[in-house]
Amino acid sequence: MKARVILTGEIIEVKSLYPVTYSRLDCNGKIIEEYDEDELEFIPNQNRPKMVSLDKVCDFLKTYRQDTHDDTGYIAGIVNDKTIEDLRKAMLN
Repeated sequence: MKARVILTGEIIEVKSLYPVTYSRLDCNGKIIEEYDEDELEFIPNQNRPKMVSLDKVCDFLKTYRQDTHDDTGYIAGIVNDKTIEDLRKAMLN
């Protein structure tokens, strides 16, 4: 992950090898510098996948559910309870 060293303003790549200590590694993976968490300002990675709660996704989809019944009793719509349950199963496997 990228971080800015507060003291110097230098932007570096760091790894968290120990709790609350971040290490700058050389190309061979050896520690060349170590920083405490309060010495760094972390730069968020805009390209990393976003993690969201599956429950939040299902709750959001429920707002798009259309409860329309035809004469067979089938609930038709953009999203229905079965679709939400299928999504839940697919994401947990």
